Amino acid sequence: MFTVRNLLNILRDSLCLPLRSAPVGVRVYRLAMFFDFLLNRFAWYFDNGPHCVLETFEGFRPFDHLWRVRLHGYSLLVKSCISKAVHELFHGVVDLCGFIPFAVSDNLDWIGKRDFDLVIASDWAPAELKGYVENGGRVLIASPREPELQVARVISRSKDVKGYFRVRNHGMFPSLKDTDLLLLDGPFTKVEGDESKSLSLIPTSMIGPPEFIHINMQDTDKPGIVYKELGRGQVAWLPWDLGALYYRVSLPAYAALFHDVIDRLYPKRQLTTNAHPLVEITWMKQGSRNLLHLINLSGHSQTGYFAPLKMSGIRIEVAGQFKTATTIRDPHQIPTRMHDGYTVFTIPELADYELVVLK
Repeated sequence: MFTVRNLLNILRDSLCLPLRSAPVGVRVYRLAMFFDFLLNRFAWYFDNGPHCVLETFEGFRPFDHLWRVRLHGYSLLVKSCISKAVHELFHGVVDLCGFIPFAVSDNLDWIGKRDFDLVIASDWAPAELKGYVENGGRVLIASPREPELQVARVISRSKDVKGYFRVRNHGMFPSLKDTDLLLLDGPFTKVEGDESKSLSLIPTSMIGPPEFIHINMQDTDKPGIVYKELGRGQVAWLPWDLGALYYRVSLPAYAALFHDVIDRLYPKRQLTTNAHPLVEITWMKQGSRNLLHLINLSGHSQTGYFAPLKMSGIRIEVAGQFKTATTIRDPHQIPTRMHDGYTVFTIPELADYELVVLK
């Protein structure tokens, strides 16, 4: 997986001044170059001023091992397509995906050419997705924007609702077993249906004075989620800005809801792991080999960069049968075993970056 927000933070923190430039720290360049490998780009350094700045530039010295990785021929990504519309919806959904391998696209050229288990639409669900769903595909729409394929009849639209969603069925959302209300703060589309046994809207209620907060709170049966069977496939529509809300406030309940919905649509994950959330993982196919990249972001804190904490015992389960797993950064072969259709192995230690090749 590639979390775009982390890369944008790294690029933004480079210090570029008119006619001058300065290194911002070795660890910044290390992370930037790791992401360069991840995106199959050339490593870069732009100097906007006098070349004498290179006399103090220490950023390239730690990268000998990375060039050795390049010389082994392990370039990273066959194709990367990142939407130009970089906004809260997109960022939030990308972050919510966590350890779910995904590709990003701003077009529909892949339909009928590449197989995907699940499509997530963070803003727009075009009519062309109907054929994909009818042939057994699954789509999650997380947006107040009405999809072009028929999921539910729209009754009304609100640009700003400051309310809640009531979790009516904790069996449907096991990750929310201790949560009854989810915050809603933004646009919401009211659709036809009765979700009084699932997830339903609580409209705006009193927010003050403090002793009267929400005393007029009223439950409704207006859906906070709609499921629709189309042919052999299924669509789930959250008619509100789940991704944008998660990007802005990062409430754990949003992530729990997202993953419960994903589990219903896509029960067999391609990759599972016990890795810390601050480990970025990508899973890509390259010719006859499959590449698993791990970047340790534990040392990245807002605009500060520190040595990452070493992590050990990272267990990986990846769908499919692979005979060998070899680490490249710290070269050795890792024992593998099969379990329930997954190849299972453990990466002994992760410093800042590791590449595992599976064949």
